[in-house]
Amino acid sequence: MQDDLKANLVLQGKHVRLEPMQMNHADALLVAVTSAADPGIYRWTHVPRTAAEAVDYVGAAIAQRDAGSAMP
Repeated sequence: MQDDLKANLVLQGKHVRLEPMQMNHADALLVAVTSAADPGIYRWTHVPRTAAEAVDYVGAAIAQRDAGSAMP
């Protein structure tokens, strides 16, 4: 039951919605990264720069969640 709750938890406010990462988020992640007004905001972190990298990034995050080592 606890794992089901974590896997399906959605937090939503007036300006933001946080939900468990899913593969269908890869496209939106890439758009967010490539359309940033100031690309320098990603200077200190790894972000995907191509569609293939976005799919790999999201897939790795989901694998970490499934292993119990992250909560993306």
